[in-house]
Order: sequence, then C-alpha cells, then structure tokens
Amino acid sequence: MRCRHADTEAATARTISRAWPVLLAAAVLAAAPTTPIASAQTGVQQPTLKERLLFGLQARRPSEKRFIDAVVDTVERGELPLRLVDRTFFWARSRTPKRPTRRSRRAIIYFQPALTIQAQRLRINIRPNPPPPAS
Repeated sequence: MRCRHADTEAATARTISRAWPVLLAAAVLAAAPTTPIASAQTGVQQPTLKERLLFGLQARRPSEKRFIDAVVDTVERGELPLRLVDRTFFWARSRTPKRPTRRSRRAIIYFQPALTIQAQRLRINIRPNPPPPAS
C-alpha cells in the first residue's frame, strides 16, 4: 500500500513536468523586445490601416474599396477614432465563418454598416479627403 506522501510527490512532479514548457515560453516572451524599434531593426514592416482593412475584411468591389479609403481618410483627419475602427474590424471578422464555404460572407459585409451606424451615433461623417483645388 502506498502512502499519501508518495502520491503527493508524484502529482507535484507531474504538474511541474507539464508546466515547464509554458513557463519557458512565458520567460522567452517576457524577455523579447516589444518596442516598434525592435521590429524596425528586424526588417518586419507593419501593414498600414488601409492594407489591414482591405485584406482583413476581404474588400473586393470598388464601392467597398472607396468606403475603406474614406474610413482611412477620416481616421487620418482625426475625426474617427482608430479604436472604434479596430473594435468594429475585429467584431466583423468574428462574425464571419472560420471555414469559408461556397456561400459564406466576407467581413466587409458586417463592417461597413456597423461602422456607418456607430459613426452616425457620434455625428461623424465618413468621407474621403476632398481633392486639392485646381490651380
């Protein structure tokens, strides 16, 4: 018959042996630099807001691309908060199926009306920058 002390030691040893990969990964991540300078030094380039919206939302039609251009222009002017755009972006992506089917919808289908409604509630007009005046 085994004693309780031996069972406790065996359980502790199993827990530690299972946890060491997680602890190692946490230590590596904690030591990794997270500043933008580090990514610039490694040559990794962050996508622009326009690229992220175009590819992340799978915008294909000219009207969808014009809407994304207007969103980017409105954010760059400081009228539309980037946080609102990001929150709506991730919400729209979560609404799309993980595995695309033949009739699955793209995230832009959810993003465009949702962002338009939220901007209207804040009394923000999503519009592209006006063209420069003709000389």
